[in-house]
Amino acid sequence: MSTEHTLKDEIGDAREHAHVGVPPQHVTRALLIFYAAALLFNATSLHEQARLMPYGPWRDVCVAISKPFAYVSTWTGLSKPREWIENKIN
Repeated sequence: MSTEHTLKDEIGDAREHAHVGVPPQHVTRALLIFYAAALLFNATSLHEQARLMPYGPWRDVCVAISKPFAYVSTWTGLSKPREWIENKIN
């Protein structure tokens, strides 16, 4: 067994016993929430970009996937903050 592997095990054990750190399930849940929110806040823009792609099967897939998210984003009003920021910048 290598010294590095043993040291990592000791550090992991020490953190576990000290209740330091974040469980992987919490990190995974936080990342999923972050990406879901990012998707919904940017869904209308992603859909528009998908519609501007060159015609072909990849464009069709992107448009089909982004359309429901854009609808939900618009319906819930989550697209408004991005529109407001874009209007202020331009």
